[in-house]
Amino acid sequence: NVETAHVLYFENVDLPSFGTWYMHVRAQNYAGLISDVRTYQILHPDPTPPAAPLVSVQPRNNGLRVFLPQLANDPESGIAGYQYTYRSHDGSAQRDWPEGSGSSPAVDFTHSSLTTLGNSAPYFRIPMLPVSSAFDLQVRAVSGNGTYSQTVSIAGVKFDLRKAEIASIEKELFEREMRGEERKFMNVKVASINGFDAGISSVRLTITDAGGSTLYQNIKRYADQLPYLPRLDDVEFLKIPVHQMLNHGNLNLTVEVETGAGVRSSFEEQISMNNGGGIVLGS
Repeated sequence: NVETAHVLYFENVDLPSFGTWYMHVRAQNYAGLISDVRTYQILHPDPTPPAAPLVSVQPRNNGLRVFLPQLANDPESGIAGYQYTYRSHDGSAQRDWPEGSGSSPAVDFTHSSLTTLGNSAPYFRIPMLPVSSAFDLQVRAVSGNGTYSQTVSIAGVKFDLRKAEIASIEKELFEREMRGEERKFMNVKVASINGFDAGISSVRLTITDAGGSTLYQNIKRYADQLPYLPRLDDVEFLKIPVHQMLNHGNLNLTVEVETGAGVRSSFEEQISMNNGGGIVLGS
């Protein structure tokens, strides 16, 4: 019952859930005339921090892939993004978000920064870090209201850029009758592959003629095995139709192994032809 009011109180307004709400206010005078509506935004922050993501890493020759097999979660406020920082490894298992000197500035990234490769978990790439020894990586999620998840720490990360090694390439020649004709096939076994700490990403077998034309190629990928296996006992390429290559002269067999760091190494052998056009297996 006043002509004007400088302050009005709306007490004990119950907001049923966290998040952003809007209050719409309008006035009515005794003549029944109603004012325009004014809208005010009300933030009802969620004090509960978000659930931390699961994190695994894959050092590569062009940077560090940070995989998130399980994304962070905050049902009330949502996930605004993530942060990461790193510091030299001092032998301890860093658990909390590092503060002060010794750590890199925190870097922000969002869901739109994530990439998926084949069947792999979503990941983001950190360019090559200015570190020459082991380091610790810390990742945390940021909710829509600015609260942080627990810090996920990966201690003692290393860039292993060594080339893979193999023990031997074993070849077996055999014949099978197909449509009344004896046809030659070959099995190739790449024995004892060592990818070291970076693990083994793929093994590719290529057969070319003397002019470099590709006659056969097959690749076995291990992108769905994260982290990559550091060793593979035997990788076999079976029933290669060498009867289709008899008119191409001497052949070159190349095995290329790529590590999880993206470093490639090649191993070559020659498949010779005798005077009668037959295949002679040997290095």
